[in-house]
Amino acid sequence: MNRSQWGIVWVLLVVTLGVPVPRTWAGTYRLIAVVPVPGQRLSSFDISWVDPDARRYYLADRSNKAIDVINTQSNRFVEQIIPAPPTIFRAL
Repeated sequence: MNRSQWGIVWVLLVVTLGVPVPRTWAGTYRLIAVVPVPGQRLSSFDISWVDPDARRYYLADRSNKAIDVINTQSNRFVEQIIPAPPTIFRAL
């Protein structure tokens, strides 16, 4: 990088890191439900995603080696997708 490129990086860092986070964000999240999931107590999980059209939340549950499916409209457990051997989920 030349001197002008470093200058641009420096300015971007100062601007990005120097911007205060609005305090109004602090109260925007709240607990709306606790959804019990069968099997082992959830102690390890991986990625999760939402399908807004199907109104489903999918959680890669490492504790139960399954994918937990939650209905996002009713906040209820739907099913666990558990693969049959020899295909099995493994935690790394």
